Amino acid sequence: MEKNEQTTLNARIAAWLQKNRLILISSAAVLVVILLTIGIISAVQNSRAEKSIEALLSFEELYTDWQAAEEGDAAPGEALEEAFSEMEDKFPGTYGYQRALFLMGDYRYGEERFEEAVDSYATLAEEFPNSYLAPLALFNAAAAQEENGNSEEASALYRRISEEYGESPLAPRALFSLGRTLEAQGSGEAVTVYTSLGERFPSSSWTKLARSRIIELNLAD
Repeated sequence: MEKNEQTTLNARIAAWLQKNRLILISSAAVLVVILLTIGIISAVQNSRAEKSIEALLSFEELYTDWQAAEEGDAAPGEALEEAFSEMEDKFPGTYGYQRALFLMGDYRYGEERFEEAVDSYATLAEEFPNSYLAPLALFNAAAAQEENGNSEEASALYRRISEEYGESPLAPRALFSLGRTLEAQGSGEAVTVYTSLGERFPSSSWTKLARSRIIELNLAD
């Protein structure tokens, strides 16, 4: 009896496979296409990433040339701008582009084009918020805002670092810089910020400076 039942079951399975063979073949073909597509995409992405690194290496060489250029020599800076535009067009979203953004911020800062430097740094932080470069870019953007006389905008950026990147090594320094810029604005919040710095980062060297500022501000009152 069991043998007959097994034979019947095998027959049913064989019949079902025969009946649905086209569906099965089509499904297998679709699976193969999917796997091939994934492989192609992966290969393209890897190739693009490699090319972006190659472009970055060339870009860094141009950046070094600009650093070594004599004052008044505009050619290295122009070459750097051109190379960045190419990276921006061809490799958005890659590490190469991210690093180039940071270097462009440094370049524009060095050229005292502070608003453009802020744009470069801010773009990096917005497009790559989880990057290790993001808090440093925001800090440099804040410094550029200070250089440009925009103390309130600088304060906002220092505050953002302390709130969004509280685990970053830059957080204590950002808090101290926030207190310092608030002092410059005549804001009584400076003492609160300095106190917060001591509470959050009691072992930081910036905390020692903050405590000295608290003492001086209290004496001034």
